[in-house]
Amino acid sequence: GDRVYPRFVENLRSLPVGERTVLIRSYFNRFRSIPETVPGYISTQLLQGVPALLDDWEADRIRGYDDLVPGLGGR
Repeated sequence: GDRVYPRFVENLRSLPVGERTVLIRSYFNRFRSIPETVPGYISTQLLQGVPALLDDWEADRIRGYDDLVPGLGGR
């Protein structure tokens, strides 16, 4: 898996997280497009709930960046 994400998750856990806390992730589709991408644009903004991200991490459903982007990983 990715060596950066364990540190990212630990940093995320150190922040105050409520049930409606979200991350806004920018995905740049230079090599692989995802369904959410608008034709003609090279980036897509994705909204992700932090509690779900932390739950998925604990359940070992996130191994790297591709698992965080819909349409790329195993989710």
